[in-house]
Amino acid sequence: MNCKFCDIYKSRIGIIYENEHFFAQFDKFPVSLGHSEVIPKRHAVSLFDLTEDEWGNLQNSLSDVVRVIEQTNFRETYQSYINNPLNDKSVEFCKKMLNHVGIDKKPDAYNVGINEGEAAGRTIHHLHIHLIPRFFGVVEDYVGGVRNIIPGMGNYRNNNPYPRSIKHTSCLSGERMIFCGRFKSNRATPKECNSRTVFSSFF
Repeated sequence: MNCKFCDIYKSRIGIIYENEHFFAQFDKFPVSLGHSEVIPKRHAVSLFDLTEDEWGNLQNSLSDVVRVIEQTNFRETYQSYINNPLNDKSVEFCKKMLNHVGIDKKPDAYNVGINEGEAAGRTIHHLHIHLIPRFFGVVEDYVGGVRNIIPGMGNYRNNNPYPRSIKHTSCLSGERMIFCGRFKSNRATPKECNSRTVFSSFF
């Protein structure tokens, strides 16, 4: 059986983190600065194929990879990917990251997502959880988050409840809970700013 992610784990190339059941790498076609993939070591196609032990280990895996993201020098990381390219398309994506507004900042939020099936966009049939850092100043309207994968279905409110003038000043302390309310990252509380409350979504 040929599997890209199984081969990556066997080669050990590009692994940024691992524990008993999972490993992680930076996506070579990043949609956002620090875009990472958390991948089970065992060949499992679906999220729903995970064992009880793997499920229990997944929360720590995501938390740990967030810490890796927030400690990484991405100028060096993406420049190395450009110097040793996977292909021309990867170089195009990585060059965009070098000009990203968050290049010298920690993320303001995260999207956690899975392409659970081909109709959901999966192209590699080995489970991988996308951990996508988000930064203010990248898109005009943050409302809806992963709902925006369906054109025109993102913002379900009548107007943007997060005025541009307060986006950078209202979320300075406390705790944000993501991944089904259990995954902690010290940023903002839901009461302070709902735009930083990100729950796991399967897409």
